[in-house]
Amino acid sequence: MGDSGRGSPASVSHNTDPLSAYESNVTVRVVTTTSRRDVSKSVPLRDVFCDQRWANAVDDSPLQGHFLSTMTYDEFSHQPKSRVLSYRADKCARFELCDVNDPAHQITWVNETHIPLACLDTPQTKTGWTHLWIDVLHALGDPATTENSYALHNRLCLAVTVLPQSWLTGDPDTCHRAFGRAWVCKEIAFGRVDRDALDLFFETAVVTHAAQTKGLRWDGEPEDLRGPRLLARLIGRRPKAANSEEASDPDVAIAALEWWARVHNANVKSGKAENNRGVARRYTLSPAAARKALETASASSPASDTGKESPYQTAIIQIANDASEEDTDDECSLQLKELMYNLQGRQLSDDPAVNAANLEKDPALAWHVICAYANDAFFEATDAYFCSLGVLALACGFDPIGDPLGAWKRKFFRNGKTPPRDRNGKLHFRIEDVDVTVLDNNHAVLRKAWEVLAPRSSWEGIPECLRGVVFADHARVDWSTRPPGTASLGLGPVPASLMTRGGFAPVGPFFGFDFSKAPNGHRKVGELRGGCGTGRAVTTRGLGDVTGEDGKSFPELTKGVLCPKTYAEEVYEISQTHGGGGRG
Repeated sequence: MGDSGRGSPASVSHNTDPLSAYESNVTVRVVTTTSRRDVSKSVPLRDVFCDQRWANAVDDSPLQGHFLSTMTYDEFSHQPKSRVLSYRADKCARFELCDVNDPAHQITWVNETHIPLACLDTPQTKTGWTHLWIDVLHALGDPATTENSYALHNRLCLAVTVLPQSWLTGDPDTCHRAFGRAWVCKEIAFGRVDRDALDLFFETAVVTHAAQTKGLRWDGEPEDLRGPRLLARLIGRRPKAANSEEASDPDVAIAALEWWARVHNANVKSGKAENNRGVARRYTLSPAAARKALETASASSPASDTGKESPYQTAIIQIANDASEEDTDDECSLQLKELMYNLQGRQLSDDPAVNAANLEKDPALAWHVICAYANDAFFEATDAYFCSLGVLALACGFDPIGDPLGAWKRKFFRNGKTPPRDRNGKLHFRIEDVDVTVLDNNHAVLRKAWEVLAPRSSWEGIPECLRGVVFADHARVDWSTRPPGTASLGLGPVPASLMTRGGFAPVGPFFGFDFSKAPNGHRKVGELRGGCGTGRAVTTRGLGDVTGEDGKSFPELTKGVLCPKTYAEEVYEISQTHGGGGRG
């Protein structure tokens, strides 16, 4: 069994080499705009899967005429216009006994695999990309290759700029749905994001805000503003940006959209809209159209003689200056540049030792890590074991995050089979198949975060936008459906006796799990919240209600963090609850 106590090897930064110094000749498959000179290393994208549904989907997508090419990790990561795609796995097609044209000449066929055709709905950006890594096309739907590519994905999310597909749509609802994916906690949390996509995302939020407010001051509740709420969700996913000075104001999302609109409008008036990166891209994606509009616009006479809106009026975005009314245009421009810089850039240091040290002292980063682990919006629930922690563990130089079901899966791969699934397509395994040693090692990252959070007495140091903009972003867990060993978010087995009669499980003076609003009175759905710690429990319920059977309170038992020696107790209890059977 792995040791869960403080000071375990997994909690120490082992790799001290800069992240940028990593080199590898591992083979990757990426979508390219042109074929490689060595044509044996490229296959027309429409011919990759020998299924007419795939060919038709490619022909009807922005990736028509593109190629799937093979190259080394080093070749791909050093391409100036390489990108890693973040997308929702929608429009899945099931391929049975399907032949594959693999440019790496390793995979010849796949069976019973699901390919999300939505990955093809990826247009070019203004500055353009030439190489695009899409996880499902790298693995070609092969289960063993998929399993082996998780570590590669972690590395790419730090080394290569990420292209969020939803940001290119201009649709706020699509962007909101994308933020609801648990995988964004890995894909867009720590690495660089594409600047063109970020500009389009900003435009989407600005246009949404302008349409809702109609250019007037908003008299309703700030949380009802759709545009600022969308931007706040992005800031809340980027811990460095959320912790920046520009994001320190609770109204930062509203102010930032006003900054953007003011900079855009000033550039339209001065005729600089075509070349300025901080303006609405709907007027710059087509340079010829932008030039024509600006040439015919008259800044001195906005209204045309016909009474119709001139191109000048059309380009102006009407948003009332509320949060930014005391700022000058130059101040708006400066603050916008700083916020965009923090949002676009990598959120972690290139030095693993620096990242490991920050995890031990930065409450904002610690809260982000815990909240990300709480997100369970997966099709396959067991992805929660390794999804959100892999990139951070890599950046801190910790031991790689493993899959507690990895050994179980590999038994099937070695025999040319795939792990069994239930009728809903979910993995069907027994509780005994969970490797608690791997699970314990993974949770070393979480324990570092808990050591920072548990002793705290307030929200100080944790920006408001990191605490969850919408309900889906909160650290909410269903203890009856989480994968075995993950329900307490790295705390291990929590004694039932430490649950207060009011439905609170304190994790220290301030933080605790709130089960008081669980549906139907069942204490299984809870949320990690501030103000639910031992301080509240003692005040409202009395000291005796927050102690265990031995009379010791939760923090006294654990010195602020519960560090069990093994997860066997929790796994055993879950197996008893589920009758020892498999779970989907």
